[in-house]
Amino acid sequence: MRTFALILAMCLFSNSPAFAQFEDLKQTINALILDHSKDFEKKYLNIPERALGGIESTDFSFADRFKLEAREKRTDNLDRNRRFDYFFNIYGYDDIDDLNYAMKDWLQDFIEGESVRPGREIRTMDDAVPTIIVINKNKKTISILSFDCNQYFYEEFKDWREKMLTYFGDPESVIIEIGCDGPLKWTKNPPDPKDRTWR
Repeated sequence: MRTFALILAMCLFSNSPAFAQFEDLKQTINALILDHSKDFEKKYLNIPERALGGIESTDFSFADRFKLEAREKRTDNLDRNRRFDYFFNIYGYDDIDDLNYAMKDWLQDFIEGESVRPGREIRTMDDAVPTIIVINKNKKTISILSFDCNQYFYEEFKDWREKMLTYFGDPESVIIEIGCDGPLKWTKNPPDPKDRTWR
């Protein structure tokens, strides 16, 4: 009887829109990993915590945290031979209200403890690392890619920006880009600073 109840619950849950929404997100993550499997290996263990501020305290219903580690070593911008690591933090929310509340709370306790106003740029952010953030209101997701400053090369940063938009964004998505120690820029669909949704 217990087995039947469990199977019935799983069937009902799997047909729910929220489950389908996060299944799509999981498939997107798997596609990203598969598409880059020739050059990168996905890793979950021994990942250093990223200084992402209060997003971990938001009311997400799905989260995935992993890194893509390069299979081959290459020279970083400090002339050291190393494997490049790219860190991903992906969050899914049940509805647009949860996403908006998450953004409102996160911007008050943002990366490196900054308080950020929607749509406003910040020139410097001490200790910030290269970061690309895609806020997809339609899919109710926040997707974050970050990596160390010694891996920063402008053309590659632009390439990863396009990849993040391709996998996790859409034409209406908001994109935030952060450089080494800043600046922070809203580079796609910045919110109106007068809009109080995220304030």
